[in-house]
Amino acid sequence: PGNTAAWNELGNALKRLNRIDEAITCYRKALEIDPTHVPANSDLAEALRKQGRLDEAIKAARKTIELEPSEFLAHYSLGATLIEQGKLDEAISCYERVVEINPSSLQGYYGLGIAMNHKGELDRAISLLRKAIEIAIELGGDHAPSRYYLGVVLSKKDQMDEAITEYRKSIELDPRYARAHNMLGVALKRTGELDEAISCYRRALEIDPTHSGAHTNLGTALYKKGERKEAIACPRKPVEIDPEDALVHLNLANALAANGELDESIASYRKAVELDPQSAKARYCLGHNLQRQKNLDEAIASFRETIELDPQYGNVHLRLGVLLRDQGMLDEAISCFRRNIEVNPESAQGHHSLGGALASQGN
Repeated sequence: PGNTAAWNELGNALKRLNRIDEAITCYRKALEIDPTHVPANSDLAEALRKQGRLDEAIKAARKTIELEPSEFLAHYSLGATLIEQGKLDEAISCYERVVEINPSSLQGYYGLGIAMNHKGELDRAISLLRKAIEIAIELGGDHAPSRYYLGVVLSKKDQMDEAITEYRKSIELDPRYARAHNMLGVALKRTGELDEAISCYRRALEIDPTHSGAHTNLGTALYKKGERKEAIACPRKPVEIDPEDALVHLNLANALAANGELDESIASYRKAVELDPQSAKARYCLGHNLQRQKNLDEAIASFRETIELDPQYGNVHLRLGVLLRDQGMLDEAISCFRRNIEVNPESAQGHHSLGGALASQGN
């Protein structure tokens, strides 16, 4: 009962079985015996991160670093947690410290690659992830997560054949890597391999039935194949799994709207807006479908709210201008058409609408 290392090892065994709550209890038991035990503090930080308890994870990681500044895994865990909080520059500093402590650290280069991907520095991300893979191979293995993220970055650069190769390699290394199966499906769909993409999404869901992205992507692919009944059922699943996630309501709303089910799609868009009031996309889509429903006053209000959140979102100025023009509010409509052209100078419909509105005024 008084063996700190034994409690810590039991926590690690439970963490490997994904029994995170029990693992955390074990780490805390170890720290009751010896609050300065570095491995227990470090492992606690990582377990708390996996559970989404980010502030607690940061506290535990910082405690580890305070006890042992050269504990590079604690710097890595802190960096990973900061990335989840969107604090990219702080995360990069943590990963750079990992590499400084251990220049052959796979984790350091892997973390830096992920951070650069989030920052949009794609070429640098590719270089760092390839370095992580190179280190893994030198150590006699490979690294499925680095292969996966390399595929993600290559996809962003439209290097689809290379991305598919990396996704397949990550799955070869870890056949139960649900995210890799899902993203392989996304890449295959983009290259026109729809049937194989559907198989990938289904495999991802066999491994992880709660994978919201795979449900949504499967629905989109099935809809494209004309299998509409099953397609609509797919985006409903994530709503059942996590009804407080605005994105899953938005995805369901898009599927319903594409199928012409306007009343239900509008209800889902409203829910998405309720859960994420700062989502310009949700408000824009709500306005568009209210317009399709001929609920014009609410559509105008929704487009105005979209502009408040993001004045350059899509063609919202054009859509608002059309509605105002049709209600006889020409001056404001013209202002909207002019703003649309500022945002989208190549918008043929914007120029046409502006010309028509000016002509109506005799200008």
